[in-house]
Amino acid sequence: MDMRNKSESNGSKLRVAGLRYSIEQADQAIKVAIAFIQGQQASDIYYGTKSGGCIVTHSSFQERWLKVKWALAGQLNRFLWDGELLSIGLEGVSKPRIFGHFDWEAIGICYRAVMMSVAPRVISEEHHLDRTPVLEPRWWEQLVDAVVKIQTKQTDRVFLTEDRLAQRLNERFGLKLKRPFPYWQTAHGDLRWANLTAPKFSIIDWETWGRAPYGFDVAYLHALSVSDAQVLAKIKEVFSAIMAKPAYDITFLYSAAKVMRAFDVRGYHEGIQTELCREVERVLEDRRFAEFCE
Repeated sequence: MDMRNKSESNGSKLRVAGLRYSIEQADQAIKVAIAFIQGQQASDIYYGTKSGGCIVTHSSFQERWLKVKWALAGQLNRFLWDGELLSIGLEGVSKPRIFGHFDWEAIGICYRAVMMSVAPRVISEEHHLDRTPVLEPRWWEQLVDAVVKIQTKQTDRVFLTEDRLAQRLNERFGLKLKRPFPYWQTAHGDLRWANLTAPKFSIIDWETWGRAPYGFDVAYLHALSVSDAQVLAKIKEVFSAIMAKPAYDITFLYSAAKVMRAFDVRGYHEGIQTELCREVERVLEDRRFAEFCE
């Protein structure tokens, strides 16, 4: 996996489930992992909120991406912790190849190092688009193919519960979901522009994949693309069959609420917020989702 233009934290502290974790400590964890494989660091270290990674080399291979993540031992979320490794079973979807992993624990913190192939550059450093990407027709075909293959994968992993779906729709839009919501599929769960690569197509960061409401990956990408009319039009074209079903609007409204909440917490992005509100208003006015709400 290539995070050379995908750094999520520029501060001197990283957060581990409530624990303040210094960059120095993260660097030390990565050095431990590099020493264990007897490799050499070949790039800067880049940080997520609960992980770090860099390119490494070894006498037996040229370049691989070494990702190290951490969690408090008593608060380890197995769903997120194991998601990337379990994604190996998702065949026919372009993603970084995992070569192996190893775990260790020190002073109440669990660590996992994963060795994988180096992916191409991600399309955007932000969740949403920070510029209009140049994407070939073949890229769009591969995206659609990947989404369909993920949707048909059978799994007992649950990314989004019905309770959470109903809660967010009620909190943001005052909609009361009828139970049970009948349409569920497997999703990547975090299909955003920062997890898509180009010009070679690939999807990265598989911690969250699992059961989700109908069309979730499309709906989330839809919500994150509203500020770019060209890309939004292309998404609506290639995923028209998925968007045609009224159940899609329920999932889109949830995804829009998720994005709105993230912007409320992290800061206001005028372009996407304004366009997202307009898109939401259109969906609410059309009320195609009415059969799913009380």
